[in-house]
Amino acid sequence: MSSLTRHHSPLDISVQGGTRNTAVQGRSILASTEMTALAPVHVRTVQFTLVHSLILTQTHGNMFGGTYRAPGRETKDVGMILMDAGTFLHEGESFREEGRLVVPAAALPTLRGKLATSVWSIRTRVSGDFSDVVRTCPLTVLPDSTITGTDSLSHHAKGDAGIRFTDLTTYTLHPGVAVAGQVHLGSRPARTVTISLVMQEEVLYWAGQHPNAHDTSGNYLVEETVVNEQRLPRAAAAQSAIPFSFTVPAIPAPTVTSPQLKIRWLLRAALNVPFHRDLEAYIPMTATTSPKDT
Repeated sequence: MSSLTRHHSPLDISVQGGTRNTAVQGRSILASTEMTALAPVHVRTVQFTLVHSLILTQTHGNMFGGTYRAPGRETKDVGMILMDAGTFLHEGESFREEGRLVVPAAALPTLRGKLATSVWSIRTRVSGDFSDVVRTCPLTVLPDSTITGTDSLSHHAKGDAGIRFTDLTTYTLHPGVAVAGQVHLGSRPARTVTISLVMQEEVLYWAGQHPNAHDTSGNYLVEETVVNEQRLPRAAAAQSAIPFSFTVPAIPAPTVTSPQLKIRWLLRAALNVPFHRDLEAYIPMTATTSPKDT
């Protein structure tokens, strides 16, 4: 028989959530634990808890009237299920327990940006004739795969450049999917044209300190991440329409709209024209971290 001190767990425990620790918004996930006794133990209950942590970069005020940016974390239990195990294990015996948790449809998916991070996990607590044993495993929450992109050709332009996109193969971005189309450059001669896939984050300015603040202009911190970029040379830029094609890389965060943060995706074309600035146009896209046809 093994000799265990009170500082050591009498159980060897592993935890898993669903397939490959992945869940989807609005769906249930099977949480399970495998335990092996390192000494004779009585396991009474197993509790599974779905845990969400949201980390937002916020603006804080100091005593001198100045402001500074710092990340703020909010962690909460989203769902819980308690299983009555009621089993006795001899040393070396194993036991498996499982239960279903539901990811809310309105929950933020997993995301990792410059201003916002959304992290999920499953916490398992095993109780019995010993001090509770707690283990966690990370969980990736994907957006609902029924998400669809916009079919709108709503272009937004700066500098009256006459730039526009046409013949796009998709308006919905999935990791590993090809995006192709043409960009029309108008009549201005350009040295180069840069086509960028951009993730734009907006986080409520005082998110942590004033969670009920109204969404008013100027109340957001904004950061952009260029996820993919193509710079076409002068020969190509001399054409009135330029074809392009690229493969969508890993997506750090899907399109999100919530009271505290927004994540938008843009396909942008910018002209390098002598003596001119801000000659660019973009079209909104919809991004999901779910593989296509998931």
